[in-house]
Amino acid sequence: MVIDDSEAICQMCKKALENEAKVEVFTDPKEALEHFSTEFFDLALIDMRLPGSGMDGIEILNEIKKISNSTDTMLMTAFPSSSRITEEAARLGVYDFLFKPIEINNLRLRVKKCLEKRKLNEQITDLKKKLNEMK
Repeated sequence: MVIDDSEAICQMCKKALENEAKVEVFTDPKEALEHFSTEFFDLALIDMRLPGSGMDGIEILNEIKKISNSTDTMLMTAFPSSSRITEEAARLGVYDFLFKPIEINNLRLRVKKCLEKRKLNEQITDLKKKLNEMK
């Protein structure tokens, strides 16, 4: 899932990542959250500033974590973040930050690493479960 007020950024991310995963894009964060509440996403890329939406990236991140704490999140920004925002994002479990302008190869690499980490964590959980069943 990509949430950004710029349709161009949304489409660029979708095109760059369509071979890695199913990508749905939203310019309206409220619509994104409604969709998120009915469908699971492994990863959400969220813009920090969404003018005119009444929400910022931290608020969206907070709502996503209330719905599904297992969804990984990455924040995108064109502006240097304050330490307060960075600390709040870390407290909420942000996987990574992307700085605009987004370099496509960097985006792909970071998303790929995030999804690989998810897969490894799922395998570890499954193996632990099997090990416990054998005891």
